Amino acid sequence: MANKKDADERMINHSWTQVDVQCPFWKGETRKAVVCEGILAGERIRRIMTDEKAKLALMRKLCCKEYRECPIFQLVYGGYMK
Repeated sequence: MANKKDADERMINHSWTQVDVQCPFWKGETRKAVVCEGILAGERIRRIMTDEKAKLALMRKLCCKEYRECPIFQLVYGGYMK
């Protein structure tokens, strides 16, 4: 039987927010985290929030609208520019 931690870390296959994501480095989400492309090939960065509401607020602001303001976008994009 899966425990609560496993459920929090399991990738979500579909959500209404995913449809609006514009950031090219967004890779997915879990219940409380946004998963982005990492700095190195095959790497992922997981940004864990305190709860699902905070994660959705972050996604609406940075992943869906102002992604160029996101520190993870800037870090990964900077790696491509080198």
